[in-house]
Amino acid sequence: MLASLPQTTPSLEAEPDPLGHLLKMIHEQGDIVRYHSGYGLVHLFNHPDHVQAIVQNANFERTALMRMVLGDGLLASDGRYWQQQRRLLQPSFHEKCIHGFGHVIVQSTLGMLRRWEKEGATGEVLELCAEARRLTLEIILSVLFGEVPQEDVVRMVDAAQVIMAHVGDLSDVVFNVPLIIDPQLRERFLSAMEVMDSIVAELTQKAESGPRSARGIVSSLLQARDEGVLTARQVRDEIVTMIIAGHETTAIALSWAMALLSAHADVYERLVEEVDRVLDSRTPVVDDLSQLTYLRMVLDESMRLYPPVSVAVRQAVKEDTVAGVRIPAGGLVLVCSFTTHRHPDFWREPERFDPERFLPERSRDRHRYAFFPFLGGRHQCIGQGLVMIEAPLILALLLKHVKMHMPSGIRRYPLPGTALRLKEGFPITVEFRKPLPAC
Repeated sequence: MLASLPQTTPSLEAEPDPLGHLLKMIHEQGDIVRYHSGYGLVHLFNHPDHVQAIVQNANFERTALMRMVLGDGLLASDGRYWQQQRRLLQPSFHEKCIHGFGHVIVQSTLGMLRRWEKEGATGEVLELCAEARRLTLEIILSVLFGEVPQEDVVRMVDAAQVIMAHVGDLSDVVFNVPLIIDPQLRERFLSAMEVMDSIVAELTQKAESGPRSARGIVSSLLQARDEGVLTARQVRDEIVTMIIAGHETTAIALSWAMALLSAHADVYERLVEEVDRVLDSRTPVVDDLSQLTYLRMVLDESMRLYPPVSVAVRQAVKEDTVAGVRIPAGGLVLVCSFTTHRHPDFWREPERFDPERFLPERSRDRHRYAFFPFLGGRHQCIGQGLVMIEAPLILALLLKHVKMHMPSGIRRYPLPGTALRLKEGFPITVEFRKPLPAC
């Protein structure tokens, strides 16, 4: 027997804080909320049981809108083609492979800190998220292609920023009018995509003509193309997917972690003490992460409050039922880690920043989908392992060498989308606390 239909709420487009309003609706209406978006009626399912039922159900696929940016890349495809792509790319993200990227992560982060030092950043206002995006984009380009010239990194940053600012994660469709009916945004988006495609083509050509040993992950894609497994367009789609997904989420996760640390001096001081004790005078390596236990708890708690993948929209291929609610063929369903991560049945004082929630004894019996910062199920983020090496290594280096200050008056209302951006940005000032190692 079908459950009674939840109340239908008007569009969230006019709401200044759509995510906060979603929380309010869940509090008033329960774990199933439906509302109108620019793309149609959306059902939000908030309980971890509902999330699990959706992400593990092959009948709920990504929307066609994702393909506007990612083509048939891993994040936009489904079915047999997605299975083929996943099998092809999975070996590049095995633990042994991603541990090998630790040196790239550390050296790129030290390069950013040296640039700050050279440019006299001490006391100057920096936009942390912009700096983090440039850093993580440099890292993912190096992981994909090997060494990449800085001018290509800067050009790619500019293009990626336009794409992410005006398209977000392509999940803005659940909050706002779709991109496809705003010609001005669409024109800027297409222009930025042309720039990104041009840079990707140049870097791919350089990788082809260079020594095989200097290539990164793109080597396996080029081999698959040469063997007739992939077309040139499919290679492009996978590269663009990894660039978009592989830098924005890490940059946002780092920015929110630093914002929360700046507002919680006790957590910050305890974390700096751990970093200083574990690293002493050394530069961190991947093997140090197992000893930086509080740092991992801080990152997890930061991602609970501001998850790097905060919403996922799925479309029913055929009629289905979730939690007793009928979803018609073509119907949209939404899972939102931002709201589920605040579910009072699973999180006491859910708005409080408390890294000790993630002590092993407090995490052991938690529902698998009470905390899902990288989604889960069939489409769990393939780069999760890389992110959880990249983010703590970068954060450890930042805490070791600089002290960051963020103005206390910033209102932390995140903009909706997969990667939660702060409306006012992340302005910081820095002061160096320990000298950088010699080049």
